[in-house]
Amino acid sequence: MQRLSNSFSRVIIGVDPGTITTGVGVIADDGSQLKCLYSGTIRYKSTKAKDDPTPDFHTRLEVIYSGLESIIKKFQPTVMAGESLFH
Repeated sequence: MQRLSNSFSRVIIGVDPGTITTGVGVIADDGSQLKCLYSGTIRYKSTKAKDDPTPDFHTRLEVIYSGLESIIKKFQPTVMAGESLFH
């Protein structure tokens, strides 16, 4: 697969980890200019009514993994930055 943004020297993905909502941003850098390619969140989407409980931890990790995998395949970042977990 060809990288989405060939004209940029670096494509950087930033991840704000969370087990309920994970934030993701992708920027491109050509050395003199930054361009936002993507920003969004990965979260479990309920298929039931409001009373649908939060899914178990394993299910949430699968959703996060799948979402990150899709974004990484699409943008093919060369650098990753992750925010430390805050307790």
